[in-house]
Amino acid sequence: MRTLLPALAFVALTASRSGASCDLSVDAPAEIADSVALWSSTQVSCTPGFRAVASVGEDGIRLSAQDATHHWNRLVADGRTAAALIASWAVPDELAAHPIPVVARIADIPPLNVEQAIGMEIGVSVAGTPNVTGISVAEPGAGFAASLDIGRRWWRVGGAAVFLRDRSAAYVRAVGSVYFAGRHQLGPFEIMSQLGVGRLYARTFEMTESTTVIELGVGARLRLADRVAVSIDIDVFVPARSSPEPRGWLPVLGVGCEVAL
Repeated sequence: MRTLLPALAFVALTASRSGASCDLSVDAPAEIADSVALWSSTQVSCTPGFRAVASVGEDGIRLSAQDATHHWNRLVADGRTAAALIASWAVPDELAAHPIPVVARIADIPPLNVEQAIGMEIGVSVAGTPNVTGISVAEPGAGFAASLDIGRRWWRVGGAAVFLRDRSAAYVRAVGSVYFAGRHQLGPFEIMSQLGVGRLYARTFEMTESTTVIELGVGARLRLADRVAVSIDIDVFVPARSSPEPRGWLPVLGVGCEVAL
């Protein structure tokens, strides 16, 4: 009788595992989804309510996953890393039945060439300029800004236009510029810094003048979807003419959205 107990226990455990399932909801390119599905078929349990989405963009593979108590967001460079992360999120280490075969299977995914992808983005913002003592030469103004840039994963070149006017519409300013921008991923945010050159046009009822300006800017992007991000930018347009004082600088704050084309 004692010799039958281990055998019965083994049969019961085998039946329990064969009846168990690891059902995952993974919306991803075929190479990633197939690898995760093959791996999950070897598991007896997964995190309840787990869902994951992987989308390939010009800046990498964006992952978003969640279960009942957690939420993950990550930007990775290749399909192997994406599949490995989804697998690690879906099944905690203490529940993983076959970790080694998973790594071997995931390693078979060919790298996705996202580093070389060329992307184009357009941005539209509500813009304004404050009356900063000693810097701004006019009353606070409001208007809009628009930009169009093109580039690879971490850099962009593009052009921007800003239109501002004060409350009485007596003072109108417009700036057109071209710029070079660098971008860096910091958690869920994409941080951007840019340097450009442009032309500032200012018009009042009495006169119109223009001057060459240097553009210095910083900004941040928070992606809401694969192709849409909320943006905030602070730019300062500095007259190119030599001057020891910042009088005449034009600071501009813009809040809007950016869409990948």
